Amino acid sequence: MDNTIEKPPIYNKDESLSSYIDKLQKFMLGSKKDGIRAVYKFCDKWMSCAGIHLKSLVDFNSIPIFNLPNNAKSKEIIDQYANECAEQLKIKYTFKTKSQIEVIGFLKRACKKIDYQLKTTKINNIDYYTIKMNQH
Repeated sequence: MDNTIEKPPIYNKDESLSSYIDKLQKFMLGSKKDGIRAVYKFCDKWMSCAGIHLKSLVDFNSIPIFNLPNNAKSKEIIDQYANECAEQLKIKYTFKTKSQIEVIGFLKRACKKIDYQLKTTKINNIDYYTIKMNQH
């Protein structure tokens, strides 16, 4: 992933407003796609520590808390990829223990930035986690 931060297009007084709006929308869509890729990469690497590989973010579906990784390898993945993801999304998040609950908190904030959501459902006193795209 390219870590250079693109700047939004600047309005040129010689161009039409609709042309500028088109450029701005393309910029915003590209930024969102980069954010989605960053969150997906982090989720896939982290979940691979539990033997779960994601083809997309929405494959993070009905995963019980006991299936979320919580081992030395998952903590290494957090160290390697969480900052990259946070930088891409321009969010600040500090991990203290790198626990499953901290990662869920991080993912909730990350998903919100890319117009997705991480939902928690409690069934028989067990938390299940699902990432969904927001419906507009």
